[in-house]
Order: sequence, then structure tokens, then C-alpha cells
Amino acid sequence: MPPKPSLPPLPANFHDLYASTVRQSTVDDPSLHQGRKRLNPHDGFLDSITTAVHAASIGPFYIEPYTLKFFRSPDSDRTFLVLGVRPRVAVVDCLSRSQKPLTTLLRKCNAAAQSLHLPLLYQKPGGSGPDENAFHISLAWTLDHVPDADRVLGRDDRHPETPLDRIKEWALEVSGVKVKIGNVVTHVGLDKNGGMSKKALFDW
Repeated sequence: MPPKPSLPPLPANFHDLYASTVRQSTVDDPSLHQGRKRLNPHDGFLDSITTAVHAASIGPFYIEPYTLKFFRSPDSDRTFLVLGVRPRVAVVDCLSRSQKPLTTLLRKCNAAAQSLHLPLLYQKPGGSGPDENAFHISLAWTLDHVPDADRVLGRDDRHPETPLDRIKEWALEVSGVKVKIGNVVTHVGLDKNGGMSKKALFDW
């Protein structure tokens, strides 16, 4: 019996959609927000982030998963299942150690946020710098109690293979930065002429 054809890939702009109500205005209208007015206009913030991303001079690159664990949000009752990610080893080896792509983009975006007096992302305790172990993909969340993560995701005699074993083989392309402001997501593409080409990534 011939295998069933795989589903076609989703269009790139699908990832820019956000499950929320449609914006009724593109300008700062306090009547739509119970009289509240934004401290920082949206257009200025987006321009700052876009400039920061382009200034990083980083082209598309690949990341790989390396951890799978539960994370309890410190500011809500939600518990997330998160996939820790990092640049693929080949990328880090070929790039300058001081130019790790995820960390470089984080520093640039944080500098833009700081210029507008906004909180910084993924900082180590005490604000000593970016936490390179904080990069992740959120897979799911729940309000229910989550058992011990090691017992749920670990090996045992009946299940010698964990969900992470196969996931570690993935190579996920990063082609841009998603900037979410309110319920609008904007894709800021990475410089295709910067960084490394796809061919160079896999010449090992």
C-alpha cells in the first residue's frame, strides 16, 4: 500500500497570526482601552527592534533542541512544556565565539528595549548578562498540577527511549525575529547576505 502523501507546509505568514480579536485602530486610541494610554507608542518600538535586528548582521541559521522539561511561570498559575534550544554545533564552531547568533540578537533587542525603559529579556539573576540557557520553544501549557518532570519524561525499563532522543536530531531554521506588540505579530527577517550561507552550515 503506497504511503499517504504528507501535508503541504503552512505558509510563512501563518506564524504571524495571533488568536485574538481584530484590532479596531492602528493608532493609540484610549477609548478602546478603558482610557489607558501607552507609555511607548508601538510604531517607535517596532522601528527600534527592526534597526537592532538588522544591525546584528546575522543571516538565517539553525538551532537544535537539547532539553525537554516543565517550567512553572513565576507570574501565573500556568505550567509550560518547553523545549530548550541552542545554535547547532556547526554554527557555533564556524562563527566567532563572541557572535553566537541567539545571544547576539538578544543583546541587540535588549539594547533597543532598554533605550525605551522597557524590561530586558532572559537576564541572569542580578542582571549580570544574558542567560544563554533560557532560549526555548513553548510546546504546551496547562493549569493542572504537573507531576515530577523527571518521572514523566525520563527513561524506565518499559520505555528505554525518551521523547527527547528523537527530537535532538531536529534542525530548525531561524530566518527572522517575531516581534509581538499587543495582538499583532511582525516578522523581521534576518539579513540573507549576513552570517553564513546554508552550504557553509553543512560543510563538515
